[in-house]
Amino acid sequence: MAPDLPTFWSGTGSTSGDSSSESIVRADALPAGIVFSTTGSPLQPGRDEQTHNEPSKVGASDYTSVAVFLPDGTAREDCKLLICSRNGSPLWVMLRSLTGEVSVSRYQTEGGQ
Repeated sequence: MAPDLPTFWSGTGSTSGDSSSESIVRADALPAGIVFSTTGSPLQPGRDEQTHNEPSKVGASDYTSVAVFLPDGTAREDCKLLICSRNGSPLWVMLRSLTGEVSVSRYQTEGGQ
């Protein structure tokens, strides 16, 4: 998570020395065995499949912009993705751009299965 500015996503990540304008940058990894799917289809990570790297070993070009929040709390556009795990049912995470509200619901296949 970082500001939507080229300096943060080009790998330089520099900000001015003024502490009042410093930006929050958060680098972390999902727990082992958990992945995001932006295709709309669930992913099933393999038992021994490495599903993440340490944040310090991930380059700026490895990230994908999924959602951009604006200063007023809204988002640039609606977003919908799945959180999938080895041992659980996939969950939809949906962002409504107009309000910035995030909701979570269970994944269902066609026909409600």
